[in-house]
Amino acid sequence: MSVRFWEFESGGYVRLTLRHDGDSLSWESGGPTDEGYSVRSCYWELSGGAVKHRLYEHGRDCDGGYSRESLYVCPIGDLATFENPDGYMMPKWTKVSSRQWDQFAEAAGY
Repeated sequence: MSVRFWEFESGGYVRLTLRHDGDSLSWESGGPTDEGYSVRSCYWELSGGAVKHRLYEHGRDCDGGYSRESLYVCPIGDLATFENPDGYMMPKWTKVSSRQWDQFAEAAGY
């Protein structure tokens, strides 16, 4: 069973294909910023009738390090659920979990 769906990554739309249960794709982008660096990592996996999408962002800015991680899931029947303003049929992702860390906020006791 092969599934195809659209994602918006690095300023453009990309058509992704996962060919069988357990198949996965990953993508990473980032680099220096005016205050440090930023990296965005994406991972998609076809698993048990759904696609799992893990998003991980981390970097460093003027306040120190930070990271964010989220896990989304979309049943294969919802991979082309709604049309976005650019005319692409997009997945209906449901957030399963998320967490974040901020070095400055932690040091300040937040």
